Amino acid sequence: MQRLLATACLCSAAALAQVPRQTPLPGQQRTTPRPQPAPTATRTAALETRITDGTLRRLNTRELILQSEDDRIIWYRIADNLDLSSDKFHPGDQLRVTSTEDDAGNYTAMEVEWESAATDEDRTRALLTWDLPEQNETSDRVRTGPLPERPDDAAITNAREAAANFVETLPKFAAKQNTTRYVQESARAQWRALDVVTADLVYKNGAEDYSNIKVNNKATNKPFKEIDGLHSTGEFGSILANLFDPESGTDFARPSQVDLRGRKAWKYRFEAPRERSDFRITTPSQLYYSGYGGAVWVDFDTSRVLRLEMQARALPKAFPFDTVELTIDYEFIRLEGAKQFLLPTESEALNCIRGTSVCMRNSTSFRNYVKFEAESSIIFDK
Repeated sequence: MQRLLATACLCSAAALAQVPRQTPLPGQQRTTPRPQPAPTATRTAALETRITDGTLRRLNTRELILQSEDDRIIWYRIADNLDLSSDKFHPGDQLRVTSTEDDAGNYTAMEVEWESAATDEDRTRALLTWDLPEQNETSDRVRTGPLPERPDDAAITNAREAAANFVETLPKFAAKQNTTRYVQESARAQWRALDVVTADLVYKNGAEDYSNIKVNNKATNKPFKEIDGLHSTGEFGSILANLFDPESGTDFARPSQVDLRGRKAWKYRFEAPRERSDFRITTPSQLYYSGYGGAVWVDFDTSRVLRLEMQARALPKAFPFDTVELTIDYEFIRLEGAKQFLLPTESEALNCIRGTSVCMRNSTSFRNYVKFEAESSIIFDK
């Protein structure tokens, strides 16, 4: 899956993370303006109060998960004095939730109104798990909407096959990941560096594992995905696998032939519909599967992707971000003797907070690739 965390996530496909929109940026006091609330929100002296209509997806003693009318998945802590133990609430029922939002972007349900009962079809859809915050499996993934009518050309057909085989043929490897995080606090301001996050990355069994994580050269015990701020996942294959999956509904326009870093390439513009998308963007209390578009550069000789640019399309007005973008550059890296693999070397992730001129950007490099064996010990130079 792509994932984005705000912490934002461009997931599975990929993930991005964003600094929670109302917290001070790393290393500074609060100076950025708070976004204006959505039209359905009212403001109290201390906390924002929001009213959201939607479909009940999950309910337990501590948490309520709602699918809003604009297809956001929102999770709420249940207020201590709110009793939702009644057997009146069932997955698929239509609810109205009044909630508060704290400075970290976490929601608390203060009042829940039952509006109507679920139909059998509503209940079946509500019991799916693929789009919920904690994904244990994606076997019940549902894709809707038509597939593009435009037929693939030879280069896209070959790129689809290469992307599908990429993860399966990739050996275990280790690399050093370095991310410099920036903020831009107004449209005319310069990008200002906030901090540098480094980690030793091991790729095995189709997933990334991080260790020796440091922020500004200071060790942290937090898992990589729990570090405050913008982060993304999926650069090592799942983003491309989803882009070229025939079921994604991605429509590739006619290409132009270009030169990229000394190699001939086909440049395709593309659009992927939200109804079939795995572009998952996550904040502290909500997530959204967004449609996306952009451009992809496919190597003329090998049909491998050399560069990818993608941007979220039509994010809901009640979602904290109005801009989410990701760019990845791939190059051929030698891991097994003379054998080369196309791996990410640079990536850029960008999120902008809705209603403000505040944007965050991550500039990430992947270096010192080596083949990884379970019994080996990988030590990177400081």
